[in-house]
Amino acid sequence: MTWVLASAMAMEFRVGVGMPDLAHVKVGVPVSGRWSVHAQVGSNLGLITYFGASLGGRWDAAVRERGPRRLVLGVGPDVWGGPTNEVVAVIVNASVELAWSYDLGPAYLIVASRIGLGPTIEVPFDRFRLEPAGLIAPLQIGVGF
Repeated sequence: MTWVLASAMAMEFRVGVGMPDLAHVKVGVPVSGRWSVHAQVGSNLGLITYFGASLGGRWDAAVRERGPRRLVLGVGPDVWGGPTNEVVAVIVNASVELAWSYDLGPAYLIVASRIGLGPTIEVPFDRFRLEPAGLIAPLQIGVGF
C-alpha cells in the first residue's frame, strides 16, 4: 500500500449545517485509496456563541463509481472540541456519511449528510463527566477539485 498526500486537484470544500456546530466549513483530502481525512470548523452562532473544531477520517465504500454521478457510503471517526459552560467538551464519534457527487468537468458538486454517535468528556477532568453525544451534519454542500 502506498501512502501519498493528495494534490490540490483532490480536495473537497463543503459548507454545512448541523449540531453542535450550527454552521460549519469542512475541508477533506484523500490520503490513500479510499481513505480521506477532513478538518472542520464551525460555530453555533447563537446567544452564547462558541467555536468548535473537528478532525476525522472516512473510508469510502463506493455504491456507484461510474458515470457523471457517484454515490458513496463512508464510515470513520470524528473528534470534536469546543467550549461549553467554562469547560471544553470533547466528543469522540463513530460516524457514517452518505455523499452524492455530480461531475462538472474540472470540478464536481457534492451533497452529503454525516451523523456520528459516541461519548463526550469535559475538560478539565476535575469534574469528570462521560455522557453520550452526537455530531450531526444533515446537509453539507460543496465542491471538489
